[in-house]
Amino acid sequence: MDLKGINIPGLVDFLNKQKTGGGGNYWKPKDGDNIIRIIPPNPEINPDIAANQLFFTESSSHSIEGQVYFCPEALVSQKCPICEARRKIYGGAKRAGRDVTVQEKSLADSFGTKRRYIANIVVRGEEDKGVQVYDFGIKVLEKLVKIMSDPGYGDITDLVNGRDFVLSKKSRRGPDGKEWPDYDSSLPKSMASPAGTNEQISKWMGTQFDLKKMVIPRILPYEKLFELAFSITPEQARKVAPETHDKTMTDLAASINDSPFGNASATVLPGGTTEPAAATTVTKGYTSEATPAPAAAPAAAPATTPSFQTMTTDDLLKEIQRRQNG
Repeated sequence: MDLKGINIPGLVDFLNKQKTGGGGNYWKPKDGDNIIRIIPPNPEINPDIAANQLFFTESSSHSIEGQVYFCPEALVSQKCPICEARRKIYGGAKRAGRDVTVQEKSLADSFGTKRRYIANIVVRGEEDKGVQVYDFGIKVLEKLVKIMSDPGYGDITDLVNGRDFVLSKKSRRGPDGKEWPDYDSSLPKSMASPAGTNEQISKWMGTQFDLKKMVIPRILPYEKLFELAFSITPEQARKVAPETHDKTMTDLAASINDSPFGNASATVLPGGTTEPAAATTVTKGYTSEATPAPAAAPAAAPATTPSFQTMTTDDLLKEIQRRQNG
């Protein structure tokens, strides 16, 4: 048996590519006090962030049925079908001269953008793990900006005269029973201090993550994002994606002959006959090879199967909600 040794340089190269190409050692704070040091951007690794004199980059996203999708509109100012769907709900109500219903608002809110940010940090007590990535929300960012705007603290990311940050996490529970983290008690250390030894600082600055590359390459193209987020077939997505931004919700549903949140329904033919859709298997937006459906027999009576082409916006929203609720 010819056994070959491990290619150590190859492993190192692979790890470096993972760190600069979308990977990342994400860190999550535990309940209680977590002491971290925010590492400033290395201009050679994070040039855009350094040029803008920031310490973070945005990683805002949508969450649809437990799946997270980076938002192209928030991150790179490109069209986002999820943002468009949200606006269509509010726009439909406005065009109808009324306020949105509770049902419509609930649906629109589920399409909202979750504002998130990521930064390179070192966790005290875990220095041996090197640089880690902290993903945080707008509340933590607001607190950090407020602290750094205070002349008494200044730039807490400074490698020599900065400060460790005590991230204090407390789990709260709202009236609806939903749990959420409270970071209001978080504050910098009272005394300024170097981030680490000269050797540690050199290592951390040289091995920090390229934050932009952890986000931008993972933004899906419009058509793919539409397909995955709304669980429709690629064929349906191709039919509607190019012109979606000009359509109302009802027009959008008519274009793909179904709600974007479910499988294909019957097509209404002239004279009220129906043509069953091809049988497909859809799992999180991916579809198997379609099996042609049997031809429908002509019928004089109007179709009894509800058609999204004939639905009002209100009826469409009700059907979407029904499908989402199972």
